Amino acid sequence: SEHGPLVRKIAGRLRARLPAGADLDELLHAGMQGLAEALDRYEDRQGASFDTYAARRIEGAMLDVLRSADPLPREARLRQRQLRKAVQQ
Repeated sequence: SEHGPLVRKIAGRLRARLPAGADLDELLHAGMQGLAEALDRYEDRQGASFDTYAARRIEGAMLDVLRSADPLPREARLRQRQLRKAVQQ
């Protein structure tokens, strides 16, 4: 696909913020699903370029996969980040 590099770029950027065990293949698969959804749903009149629209869909699909694999609820992760930030300050 001509948009494959966009999927790989977003997966790489997300993976850089994740623990070492994060599965790049899983992110790429989710990203390709997000891209397929973007191709189906994009309408030019929405005001955003396709790449901008697709990037949001791709990243959202990847985040959904990461969240579903996370044993902690989102609220617990938020509290974890807040605590880490408070300790650093």
